[in-house]
Amino acid sequence: MRPPFAKPSLVNAASGAQEAEFIAQRMLELRDEGVKFSDMAALFRATFHSQALEFELMKRGIPYDYRGGAKFFDRAHIKDAISFLKIMVNKDDEVAWMRVLSLQVGIGPVAAMKIFGRVRAASHEDDIVPELVAGLPARISGGWKRFLEVYDALRDARPSPSSMLRAVADSDYKAYLENEYPDYRDRLEDLEQLAGFAESYPDAAAFLADAALRDDIASAGKNARILTAEDDSEGKVVLSTIHQAKGLEWDAVFVIHMTQGAFPNKRALLDEGGVEEERRLFYVACTRARRDLCLSYPLSVGYDAFSFEPKSEFLEEISGGLLEEVRIEESYDDLPTITYDEFGEPKKRPSLLRDISEY
Repeated sequence: MRPPFAKPSLVNAASGAQEAEFIAQRMLELRDEGVKFSDMAALFRATFHSQALEFELMKRGIPYDYRGGAKFFDRAHIKDAISFLKIMVNKDDEVAWMRVLSLQVGIGPVAAMKIFGRVRAASHEDDIVPELVAGLPARISGGWKRFLEVYDALRDARPSPSSMLRAVADSDYKAYLENEYPDYRDRLEDLEQLAGFAESYPDAAAFLADAALRDDIASAGKNARILTAEDDSEGKVVLSTIHQAKGLEWDAVFVIHMTQGAFPNKRALLDEGGVEEERRLFYVACTRARRDLCLSYPLSVGYDAFSFEPKSEFLEEISGGLLEEVRIEESYDDLPTITYDEFGEPKKRPSLLRDISEY
């Protein structure tokens, strides 16, 4: 039995990806210590803050339940972007073609099916040209022309899947998001996060092999963890916005992405009383933990190593000595489990945690 009353941890990560890697590893360690997945939660201020963690949980085969919105790969704009990559990998992917063509003004389902029939009949991708829609109504030709601008940009961006995804985000699809969604900036941020995730893949085919569009898919990799039937009894880790977590509690809670401008939200900084409301929300997040609380923030945000944000002012306001400050090591291979002394304090291992005072 693990003793209670360990100090909350304050974790400083180099990037969002490293923050996610640390949290996923810690979740596995907690599970080995007897904490069920269903008794763990990661909380965040905005939905796009969870993306890196979702990727990492999928890599390691950790089941999770997303609350407060759709899972990352279930979001419409993510499915759109992945569909663009799919048609570049497989010219005969009917579902992907129907999705990307239907995004174009002037091209409805019937017209999209006619165009796809001609695409499938084409012997080579070089035959996918403006003349392919000859004889169809003019409104269809206009939509097809706009689509070809994206298609040509995708061809130029190959083989890098991250470059291809950024080509989609920089294309006429950006205007589509602006016209259709009030939160288009968040959706563009989602696409950038997806592009950053794709940077580790050599080509679009490899990326698509690991990309998920269903809740229960898990990616394989060197750090993959294969779940067994026994794991079904462990439930799922909860990923939730803080708003959705009100009234709920878990044994272990991770409050992530605590940078200034993320939490408190930058829009709240402009509103009268906004910061106080954010501070109350921070209190809600911290009090969701029954036993273990981990507060974390990345030094760089997104996947831009040169985009730095200071840690949240809420963290600065916590009196010294109330938090166990830790730094993430570079390597996560063959990590030992964290153990606790008779006072409930974690015994830090150099391979995982290191006192800030050592630096």
